[in-house]
Amino acid sequence: MSTPRVFSEPEEVPKIFLSPNTSSQAPSGTFTVDINVMNVRQLFSWQFYLSWTNSMLNASKVDEGPFLSSSGAYNSFFIPKIFNNPAENPVSLPSNSSRTLNFLGPRNVTQIEDNKGASITGGADGDFVAGSEFPIETGNIERVAIRMRYNVTSASTSDEVKLGYSVSGVEGPTSQSFKPTSTDWTYVDVDVTADRKWTRNDIVNTEVFLQYDRVDAADTWTIYVDVLEVLYYSSYIFAADTLLGVERAGSPSGAGTIATVTFLAEAQGVSTLELWGVKLIDFDGDRFVENPAPSQYPVIVEDGYFAYPIARLSVNPSAIVDSTKGAGSTFTININITGAQSVFNWSLALKWSASILDAATVSEGSFLNSAGTTSFSYQINQAAGNLTANSALTGAPLGGVNGSGILVSVTFNVETKGSTVLDAYNAKLFDRAGTFIPHDVLAAFDVRNDGYFSNQRRDVSISEVRLSTTSVTAGDSVNINVTVRNLGEINETFTVTVFYASSSIGSKSVTNLAAGGTATLTFTWVTSNVPAGDYEIKAQTSTILGDVNTADNSLVASSRVAVGSGGPNIPWTLIAGGVVVVALAIVVVLLLMRRGKGASRP
Repeated sequence: MSTPRVFSEPEEVPKIFLSPNTSSQAPSGTFTVDINVMNVRQLFSWQFYLSWTNSMLNASKVDEGPFLSSSGAYNSFFIPKIFNNPAENPVSLPSNSSRTLNFLGPRNVTQIEDNKGASITGGADGDFVAGSEFPIETGNIERVAIRMRYNVTSASTSDEVKLGYSVSGVEGPTSQSFKPTSTDWTYVDVDVTADRKWTRNDIVNTEVFLQYDRVDAADTWTIYVDVLEVLYYSSYIFAADTLLGVERAGSPSGAGTIATVTFLAEAQGVSTLELWGVKLIDFDGDRFVENPAPSQYPVIVEDGYFAYPIARLSVNPSAIVDSTKGAGSTFTININITGAQSVFNWSLALKWSASILDAATVSEGSFLNSAGTTSFSYQINQAAGNLTANSALTGAPLGGVNGSGILVSVTFNVETKGSTVLDAYNAKLFDRAGTFIPHDVLAAFDVRNDGYFSNQRRDVSISEVRLSTTSVTAGDSVNINVTVRNLGEINETFTVTVFYASSSIGSKSVTNLAAGGTATLTFTWVTSNVPAGDYEIKAQTSTILGDVNTADNSLVASSRVAVGSGGPNIPWTLIAGGVVVVALAIVVVLLLMRRGKGASRP
């Protein structure tokens, strides 16, 4: 029996999540998402479901991740199942006379008869109810309907029956009323998909009701109902993995990828990539689930998103590198948005090195407030070097704002020499209903979208390209020595590539070259399969952000290399040996011929 685990900090709780959190791909293209775990201890087995909107995506493959499978000499048993075509999933009344009033509800149900279902006798107003008693098995909801099947002992010409539903006690807007005229078993379906953005929690809290109103007191009929249910349709993946024959030491701990899913994008739009039904089981059999029972433990589950086209946020300008920006100078950056759809409010955070910069002013950009009145606020923590900002429309346009613009502008005071990332992160966009809008996420230190400031001089150069020879035969080698210098004020890491004509000979890295330092790299050019000719040799550094003199980032050798034709590779030693053998054979033949002639004389 394991010792009960106690989590003193939220960061210690096991977590399962998608990486990247938000994916975007044009229709007909493919993309992958990793299912990752962290904070796990001696993981022995796992399972999850993942669902999506079928009209936008199709899952093509599920691969086992390395976290469990690479745990040593132990085998793992991996089960991936893909259900791309939305299936009908009924959440219904039990199918026999074991129905209970607790499930049907006590609203004037007069009897429950074997093989016929619940019955209601005409002549009195009332209704009965079915709730989603059983846990549902799939995630992302694509279509929802309510259904009943009934018959009556005799047709009613005036009384009316209404099929409807409620979610958490609030009646839904769509229902269907009809006169119960069918004496044969008859289905009645009502599509309620458009009533709300359905979630699994909504389904669990849905009650389907049949309400009847007496119009003619003289009507005497009984309606029998044996199906009263919620139907929902979804596509999903089920995946599970377990170790086989493992000892405790072989169960991995920490963080890693448990599975990778490949999707084909089929249409534009937005879809939640919903993780659910998660179970993480450790070596001791302790279960970590999303909604733990008293004997279980919690796991944090984070969904992902797909969106195309996708809103993108970025710092602009992406880099400010200016050695003249000394103490007392100022500069301004904007956080921009492009490709936005229906944005009603936003929030984000920004951080920087507090020893180098101070935030002087923060002002709302024009993206939201040019379309309507907004409520904008921000908070600066100078000591920590960060700020948070948010804005929301207070009225029209109710549909939110589309397009591109500036969310917020920040002006900084420069305190001293240095370099810092302007790290925009934790950005969130919402529509008027409070629904999260997927976007190209501003994650912590996401260099695709972050900004950068430096007032330190940066300058790397190539000072010499020296050749070991300037004339070779094809197949010979040439040694090329490249000397690089750091003429700037900070250590630099970069790559040097050497070319003959436009073809690469090779690349090498220079790591943390000190300010004022030099380094020499040696490249070997093997000229096999190089056509005869004279070739220019050039060395080139990779791009250094803010390099003040890019002209010295490349250098051509002062001499060219002449590569001559090597001609055919003739095996002269073998040929000479062959000639000797042939000559000896001729001598032997001549001697034998002479002896033969001598022997024939009288």
